[in-house]
Amino acid sequence: MYRKIVMLATLLTLVVLNDLPSNRRAATLAAPAVVAPCTARGGTLRVGLDSDLINLDPDASTSRPDRQVWKEVFNTLVGLTADLKIVPELAESWEYRSPTTIVFKLRQGVKFHDGTDFDADAVKFNIERKKSIAGPRVSELASVESVEVVDRSTVKFNLKEPFAPLLAILTDGSGMMSSPTAVRRLGPDYARNPVGTGPFRFVEWLKGDHLTVRRFDRYWEKDLPCAEEIRFIPVSDESVKLTNLKTGALDVVDSVPPKDVAGLKQDNKFKYFEVSDLGWRSLDINVTRPPFDTKAVRQAVAWAIDRDIIVRAVLFGTGVVSHGPISPMHPGYQRAFAPYRRNVEKAKGLLSEAGRAGGFGFTVMVPRFEVREQVAQVLREQLAEVGIQLDIQLVDFGDYVRRLRTKDYAAQMGGWSGRPDLDGSLHFMFHGRGSQNVTGYDNAKVNELLDRARTVTDQNVRVRLYQAAQAIVADEAPSVFLFYLPQNEAATARVDGYRSSPDNILRLKYVSIRK
Repeated sequence: MYRKIVMLATLLTLVVLNDLPSNRRAATLAAPAVVAPCTARGGTLRVGLDSDLINLDPDASTSRPDRQVWKEVFNTLVGLTADLKIVPELAESWEYRSPTTIVFKLRQGVKFHDGTDFDADAVKFNIERKKSIAGPRVSELASVESVEVVDRSTVKFNLKEPFAPLLAILTDGSGMMSSPTAVRRLGPDYARNPVGTGPFRFVEWLKGDHLTVRRFDRYWEKDLPCAEEIRFIPVSDESVKLTNLKTGALDVVDSVPPKDVAGLKQDNKFKYFEVSDLGWRSLDINVTRPPFDTKAVRQAVAWAIDRDIIVRAVLFGTGVVSHGPISPMHPGYQRAFAPYRRNVEKAKGLLSEAGRAGGFGFTVMVPRFEVREQVAQVLREQLAEVGIQLDIQLVDFGDYVRRLRTKDYAAQMGGWSGRPDLDGSLHFMFHGRGSQNVTGYDNAKVNELLDRARTVTDQNVRVRLYQAAQAIVADEAPSVFLFYLPQNEAATARVDGYRSSPDNILRLKYVSIRK
């Protein structure tokens, strides 16, 4: 029943190093990538997103569609290039005065979209807010003890202990700077009315229909952005989204269905962008509820799955089998790491050991994305062969995110888009106090390994710690890892200046639309 196809022969690999500078030595700053000038100016860029937006406050969400908009409205304290180099952004430079003290020199003359100034007070306000509200940034910034304003353009971070992933963390939501004036004035309404310093300012959001941002004329990067306006349009049906691209209703789409990749690559009316991403896809299990509070039951599920068939039948060979959270894009990836191969008898033996020789049933929550639905259908057939009945519950993305936060599910088709430093994947997801720990998993040894990896500056030692944590997580199976799926986007031929990035985020300030 499964369509066979030749798997990809190669995957782009990239080593991302994030070593801290030594004590009292200024950080060496990579020069920003040279980008071609705008080939055209003005116009509206129409971008198709795989689901609706949820929250426009970067301190309150980790949703990928939200992050796509944030990157246009906000700047981060430090930047990340498409090839994962950390570069200056709102901070022009930084220096470690000690292993626990880092001083940032801020770019001067930068304005928020409401006309107020970006300065050291704004940085202090933002970091303190991220640490104080019950949001996803709390665990990311837990090692930041305090933020001091040295002068208007200088800010000092005091750390509780050396914190290796700090710069990488500040390239994403934890480093995005909101207008303190707007946050105070709008209160809860700020989640629908974001104000940053980015290349585009927020204009309107008609939920379920579109979100519009428009060129910020006082943006600090000269001659950017290229487009006058971006309209983000949610289209949850991937096939419909691709059809809209082909008919000219969209200019850019944030994903391409695996079954359509080969054809799109050969069509010169479109541009296809692909890069291995930093994350993984998995069956995530709520370990706080029976029967999944028993390790043997979770392992039985892991042994029952044939990941190779999923890659061939659902992904059309565009993915790579996964057994852990360290992707091919990360240092520390081990191609040979494969603790599970499909073994029906072993799965049945584990069920018997857990007192469930007759099998059991559970419901998997699946957001309405074509690939996740198809994977769930394959899992249903494979698990049935060991006596496990899988019921599929399709949910809208907003409900899916809400239920993740409250752990209102037995299992879910999920995963993680990954972050440039492994801390942003493993600590965030699998530490007992991780802000995105949606499974309820809490292992003292894993916590110890992940905490230590934050304080070690030797990258080789950090990699070994993450590999040790990965082995324990895979064995205990709070997430049953399935595959790494390349990040892919597509655009019409009239779109210039776009580059794909493995962090799953569109970067659109350089994009021109030729008429």
